[in-house]
Amino acid sequence: MESGREPPRPGSVRTYDDLAERLRALRSWAGVSYREAHRRTVRDRTARGVCEIPAYATVYHCFQPGRSRIDPELLVDIVRVLVEDDAAAAEWRQVCQVVDQRAAEASVVDVATDLPADLPQFTGRRAELNRVPAGTVTGLVTIHGMAGAGKTTLATHIAQRLVPGRRLFVDLRGYDPDRPPADPAAVLGAFLRRLGVRGSEIAPLDLARRTAMYRSLLARSPALVLLDNAGSEDQVAPLLTAADGCLTLVTSRRRLQLPGITQEIALEPFAPAESVELLRRTATGQVDAAPELAARIADLCGHLPLAVALIAGWMDNRPDWTLSDHLDRLAERRGSLRLDDTVEVALATSYERLPEDDQRLLRLLSLHPGPDLDACAAAALTGGGLSSTTATLDRLVSASVLRQPATERFAMHDLVRIFASDRAREEERPAGRRSALVKLYDHYRRTAKCALVHYAPQDRHRHPEVPDPGTPTPPIADRDSAAAWLETERANLLAIASHASNHGSPQHAVDLSVLLFRFLDDAGHHQDAANLHELAARIAAPPGRARALINLGTACWRLGRYDEALQHNQDALAIHQELGDRVGEGIALTNLAVSYGRLDRLPEAIEHYRTAIDILATTDDRVTEGVALGNLGYALERSGRLDEALEQNLRHLELARRIGDRAAQGVALGNVGSVYQRLGRLDEALQHHEQALVLARETGYRLGELSILNELGADLHLLGRFDPALETYRRAESLADELDNPGELDSARAGIEQCQQALGSRTSDSGR
Repeated sequence: MESGREPPRPGSVRTYDDLAERLRALRSWAGVSYREAHRRTVRDRTARGVCEIPAYATVYHCFQPGRSRIDPELLVDIVRVLVEDDAAAAEWRQVCQVVDQRAAEASVVDVATDLPADLPQFTGRRAELNRVPAGTVTGLVTIHGMAGAGKTTLATHIAQRLVPGRRLFVDLRGYDPDRPPADPAAVLGAFLRRLGVRGSEIAPLDLARRTAMYRSLLARSPALVLLDNAGSEDQVAPLLTAADGCLTLVTSRRRLQLPGITQEIALEPFAPAESVELLRRTATGQVDAAPELAARIADLCGHLPLAVALIAGWMDNRPDWTLSDHLDRLAERRGSLRLDDTVEVALATSYERLPEDDQRLLRLLSLHPGPDLDACAAAALTGGGLSSTTATLDRLVSASVLRQPATERFAMHDLVRIFASDRAREEERPAGRRSALVKLYDHYRRTAKCALVHYAPQDRHRHPEVPDPGTPTPPIADRDSAAAWLETERANLLAIASHASNHGSPQHAVDLSVLLFRFLDDAGHHQDAANLHELAARIAAPPGRARALINLGTACWRLGRYDEALQHNQDALAIHQELGDRVGEGIALTNLAVSYGRLDRLPEAIEHYRTAIDILATTDDRVTEGVALGNLGYALERSGRLDEALEQNLRHLELARRIGDRAAQGVALGNVGSVYQRLGRLDEALQHHEQALVLARETGYRLGELSILNELGADLHLLGRFDPALETYRRAESLADELDNPGELDSARAGIEQCQQALGSRTSDSGR
């Protein structure tokens, strides 16, 4: 800071270049670097609780010529930290307004005592309407949502439903692309005029005194006030009142933090039925004749009311077009990632008001191929820290360009994704986009491996080596949290595998096929598993391809596609034999035997199991050896060789206990119980099946739980305990239906029928 000199004043500047030049002079007077000016501005805004934290580049550009617009609030904040004088900062604010004609334009406001007309085709929003009952007369209701979500329409409809009385309405122009936001002092001046105050009385009043007069008048003469399209808390706060009998409705694209909110409505896109209903009101005959086409049109509009209303307008103006014509047009535009002008303008306006860091995250989020994500995945995309990324995500939610479909989950509306994707291609270097995607792939692959260490520790030796990308990971400390993460991220993991395979990272897809095998199989996601393993089998090198084929074979026989399973395992066996991989050969033989068993070719199944056990005994893979032993016992049982079956199942149980594999212990106990059942040793069968059920539930092995429930039902039925048997079969039926397992479902329903017949016979006998 130059000693003894007054700081440079803005003077009578006329252009943005003049203003930037004076700001550079002020920085030189203060004796600070651009970096220091940025740091001070960030500290000042943080201390004052301002949520929008500018990037360094944003602050730096305020000092540079060639600007077509400037953020006056940021400029004033920069001046404040350079001169430490609020009065000087206020002078710069006024000059900044003069430069871009903000002072004149912002003071031109149009307030009304009549609300906008309610739409005759108002559709849906029943839940939102119920949150502001028709008898509501006092409070502050805020409605926030993305551009085009129908905020103004909803607010108007709510207001029109309330008891008639004095009304005040103003468009605050918070996101107007051409005009500056309305000055709250000017709004208050216009409101006061509508409330009967003479202009001469208003003119000398500053903002605070206008606010005081406004609140005093509303306390005596209540009104319903609709503040539409608010840009910030500072713009709205002077216009609020807590007077009894006064209801204020505020709409904004941001979630505003205002005092005294009595009801906050986050406006999401339409439900599918609401979208179709809006189309029906424009083209009733066409929609009723082809509701499935109307539903697809609504889907392509993303169920955004603005977009649906646009296509409805096109339909109204083009009576010679069919629904198929409109659908094709939308598909072509979506296919080329183009947006209609109205939506583009609305989204661009929101985007341009974001800080640069927020803009960049929004662009990178559009690269994510899944339906939603958490903060850790977002941090992986940017390479940033978890806390800063979370704060940015929260700001994007507040700006209504992101949604939160669940706690700590973030999603992007389809139209926002298209817009952000366009911006990513324009503003991110191809190498930068590629780097962000690889970081994302690395994050999901690494976190999946961490989850599987807890979920299936017995498979750890089969997992691929995965480097740690050094990005934040969610807390996964035990099997339950691992299973929860895997289920939550399942759609994302599958999308990542597909995306990686198509964008130059096939190894990520191959590794995910290996990592996710156990979880997808246990949880009954067999079609997902088949899709993933088939993908990996197409793109993997021979060793990985063999493993993927084995996994694909398992998924196929789970789905009842036994011939396909047989072929996949035969192909995998040939690859392992060619490579001389004994463990792989044993695994392939075991799975091949399963396929033979499913095809009722039991002698071949038993032969392959025995060969696999002999090979695996020479390796260190005890887990697969145990699987082969258990499956051999099952095949022998099906062949009627019960004593041999019991011997092999007991060997499996002993091995599982020795290596501490509790999931395998549960399977072995179930198999031993099944043989005891066949031998007529029903009490021992029941005891082993009950122990197996406990372990299946403890380890989260839902398919095992399903099988054991059917076996328990059979035990109880054979013991003459028909009521508990019926209840057990019904539990099995419900779980089989949930897991989409037709074989076990048939078994459960057959058991239910047998129990009902037995109970019916008993009732009939007792009535004689």
